[in-house]
Amino acid sequence: MKQKSQNCGSCFKELRQLAAFKYKDLEAIMSKTGIVKFENGTSNISFEKLAELLKFMGYTLSDFMYLSGESRVDEVYGEKFHIIRYQQGYRDDFFIPVGVNPVRLKLFESGKILLPYDLIDAMLGLMHIPEQDFSYIINGSKDDYFVHYINWLDRIQLKVN
Repeated sequence: MKQKSQNCGSCFKELRQLAAFKYKDLEAIMSKTGIVKFENGTSNISFEKLAELLKFMGYTLSDFMYLSGESRVDEVYGEKFHIIRYQQGYRDDFFIPVGVNPVRLKLFESGKILLPYDLIDAMLGLMHIPEQDFSYIINGSKDDYFVHYINWLDRIQLKVN
């Protein structure tokens, strides 16, 4: 159990430092001593307290689970998204309106976390990139079976109307 709490604590510390939060910034939620003990792996915190701290810093529990290694990440989504964003010239703060701050974007694009599909979809929408194009890029320039099937149904529907 000690190993897991140390991993969680170091993961939390990494997220806190990436977001440039100091202990004093979080003291309304938890004391500096409590956070230091958690980060050093000498103490645990409740799930609710962890969720509250993460939310305050602009993260989700999913971000934490991915970064701590508890959940597997398919890096291709972030890598391909970065290529598209870079080619289109969008800055890393462009996605704040949909809830993705520059730190989360960096973690996503570097393959450390996976953002929920609705956020990826919203970010693609802001860049005016159709989901089908993103799917095509992710699948190595091959049509995604699901997207292909949906497009086929759309063509049939258009012929009927």
